[in-house]
Amino acid sequence: MGMGGEGKVSIRRAALGAAAFALGMVFRPEVVKDVKAQVLPADSEVQFVIKETGVSLPTKNNVLEKLRNVPVFAITDRDGRPFLAEVDNVQEGEQASVFFFSYEDAEQVLDKLKKKSQDMTKNAEINVLTMDEAYKKAKGKALPSGIMNKRGREILVVFRFYADTREVREAERILKRDGIPKDQVPQVPVFLAEGLTIRLGKQFVVPLYFSKEDLDKTWQNVREKTPDMPKTPPVHVVDLVKVLEGMENKALDNIGFFPSRKSIEKVRSMQTTAQPE
Repeated sequence: MGMGGEGKVSIRRAALGAAAFALGMVFRPEVVKDVKAQVLPADSEVQFVIKETGVSLPTKNNVLEKLRNVPVFAITDRDGRPFLAEVDNVQEGEQASVFFFSYEDAEQVLDKLKKKSQDMTKNAEINVLTMDEAYKKAKGKALPSGIMNKRGREILVVFRFYADTREVREAERILKRDGIPKDQVPQVPVFLAEGLTIRLGKQFVVPLYFSKEDLDKTWQNVREKTPDMPKTPPVHVVDLVKVLEGMENKALDNIGFFPSRKSIEKVRSMQTTAQPE
């Protein structure tokens, strides 16, 4: 069983250059104060270089390899410069460039941007990155933006995850059922089914799903061949950030990430649209 049932998918991927990604700094929609319709200067270090690449479902015990099949989305101008957001969980003088797990979430934020400032956002678009490139820059420092704030100090740019709002609600529902309070929902929830393993080549992995719906579909497919399984999967919600920390410490080697089918389908759609006639 692979991502969307296929072995490979090509996605438009952005190399972050020297950009810093503060892993573990994840925010929910409610902490976003404002998204700025401002374009960074042409000489800014903060720029995504979009290129084509092949991305395959990983079979190696390597964190970056396992993240390479996970797409994330960013709002940028046509030159790859990101728009900035004011959020609660950054230091004073910093603003965030946002990576979305959901295209729909990115689209909603972009729509709000366009309503606020049509002139500044006329070249705004949603681009695709791969999560491994972001993860590689996790320990980098904030970058200068080339933009001065009201105090005459240069704004620094950091990078943050924007948790998928739909999957956060799914996680809240599951944890409420288990008696766990809402404030203990993971920063970026991923889902696993107790006892479910999937064979990838010669390796068996514990699949972690970015989409609860995808987990349910996989469970039903497996159940068709093993009818004595429970009708519904025993689902657990885990924190992606903590999983990645465990993988870095070699404590979790048998994990496989399964990105949202909807995200993969959207990436394919974007590629088809972008192909020259």
